[in-house]
Amino acid sequence: HFRNDWGLDFNLGAGRYYEANTDYLRRYVNLSVWGRLFGNHVNFGSYYEYSLNYNRGFLAYQGSNWLSYTYSIIPELSVSFNSNLWIEWDENNEILTMWPRIRPQLNIRFNSETDLTVFNEIVTNIPGTDIGEIDYLSNRFGLLFSWNFSPKSWLYIALNDHRTENEEGNLEPIYRISAVKAKYLFYF
Repeated sequence: HFRNDWGLDFNLGAGRYYEANTDYLRRYVNLSVWGRLFGNHVNFGSYYEYSLNYNRGFLAYQGSNWLSYTYSIIPELSVSFNSNLWIEWDENNEILTMWPRIRPQLNIRFNSETDLTVFNEIVTNIPGTDIGEIDYLSNRFGLLFSWNFSPKSWLYIALNDHRTENEEGNLEPIYRISAVKAKYLFYF
């Protein structure tokens, strides 16, 4: 971590692994960079590994790339953009599928004790590298209201609406949920 608020993390690794009745040489590389760009927070990086793909049941390469940027319009209002791109290779080292995810987010701080976060997360799938065949898999809208009404005491109100694509290509609700949580510090 540098004095100018920039930092990076770089890891290389390799070693024998045994998992799910499979013995193999796992190897990975990880790079993450963060800092302040135009006075706002940015984070990006990449992770690449050869390991067991549990979902598919074989050894192959897998990767992940990410980018996150938060822009403060005014001190009380900021917008964020988070994105990921997960990549799966097959056993012949060809790209099997890619999973892009984007998540725009709005943060409103009414005062030092009260804030509201609203986000919308979109997950898609690209078979192979054919961008023209992108599938819209799911959409999750969320809202979180937080209020620090007393020292170490909080009230949270959360809403979530998660939808996935059905066979007709329409978004079908999987769940809609809301929750209210109160934490209160008792002095004794």
